[in-house]
Amino acid sequence: MKQGILFFAWLLPTVFADAQAEKQLNNYWRVVLERQDGKQVVFQLQQQKEDDKIVLDVINGAEKIRITDVKEVGDSLFFAMPTFEASFRVKMLAGGDLSGTYIKGTATKIQYWPLHGYRNIPGRFDATMGVTKSQSILPSQTPIDSSNF
Repeated sequence: MKQGILFFAWLLPTVFADAQAEKQLNNYWRVVLERQDGKQVVFQLQQQKEDDKIVLDVINGAEKIRITDVKEVGDSLFFAMPTFEASFRVKMLAGGDLSGTYIKGTATKIQYWPLHGYRNIPGRFDATMGVTKSQSILPSQTPIDSSNF
């Protein structure tokens, strides 16, 4: 009996820590905005609760922008970027992904960009998602030696 209680006491913090880690991971999204020119804008979005209110952090590399004015209506979130003429209308989908619209004000017109957020992806880019400019030459290719011309 004593061993059962000790085992349970040992197991409880492990289960609680795993649940906390899963809960935190579920509050991360890799967000992709589809620009009108076909290019993508990619950033991380992290959701937290502070004083029972939703707070979002937009993470772009080392830059972190805190958004405290978040409106939650049903399964949707509405928020604006501080100091930018931009806002978001986002719906939480059944699996936890996000779908919505990024609304950007410009000098001539308002632009609407589709938004997709992929849950549980805490990194902005994965090494397998593309080739960097410094890796643009394939290993089988060699740069042309212009000194021979």
